[in-house]
Amino acid sequence: MKRNKLLTLLIGVCLVLALVALPLMTACAPEGEEEEEEEEEEEEEEEEEEEWEVVEIGFLQPITGPVGTHGVNNMQGMELYIKHLEEDGGFYVGGEGPYTIELVSFDTRYDPKLAVTGATMMVERGIKIIWGPLGTAGCVAASDVTWPSGCLQTNYATDHTLKHANLPNQFQSDTLEERAIYHADKNSNARSVLAYPVPRGCQLTIL
Repeated sequence: MKRNKLLTLLIGVCLVLALVALPLMTACAPEGEEEEEEEEEEEEEEEEEEEWEVVEIGFLQPITGPVGTHGVNNMQGMELYIKHLEEDGGFYVGGEGPYTIELVSFDTRYDPKLAVTGATMMVERGIKIIWGPLGTAGCVAASDVTWPSGCLQTNYATDHTLKHANLPNQFQSDTLEERAIYHADKNSNARSVLAYPVPRGCQLTIL
C-alpha cells in the first residue's frame, strides 16, 4: 500500500515538473527558430540580389608627363563620379541593370604615338567608349583607330581637324576653350581669357 502511494506521489511530481518545464521549452524554441528563419531569409536575399553589370570606359589621357596633373585630376573626378553612381544604385539601360563603370586607363604621357598604342589596346579589348586623349595631335592620331572600329571617342582637341572630318563617333568637348583662344588671339592686350558655360550660351571674361 505504501509502495503504491509512493509510486503515485512520484508520478505526480514528474507530471508537475513536466508541466513547469513545458512553457519554458515552448518559449525558447521559437527564438531559435526565428533566428534560423532570419538567417535563411538573409541568405535568400543575398542570392536574389542583382549582380552588377560592368561597363568599361577607356581613360586615354596623360597621367605623367608635361600635363600629367590634368589627366590625374580628370581620373580622380571620374572615380568620384563612379563612387556616387554606385551609392545611388548604379544606372539602368532599357530597364536592364544595374550597371556600374570601370575605368581602363592608359598613360599617353601627352604623346600621340602612345595615344595610338592605348587606343589600339582598348579597341582590341572590346571597349566601346574612350575618354581622351588630351590635345589635338593625340586625338587625331587615336581617331585612326577608333573611327574604323566604331568606338565612341570624347576628345579634347582644340583644332577643327576632327570636326571638319565629320566623324560621327567623335565628340569634341573643348568648344569653350576654342572660343577663349579665338578672343585672346583677337585681343592683343588680353593676358588671359576665361570661358565658362551659362544657361544661354558661353560667358567670356577678358583679363
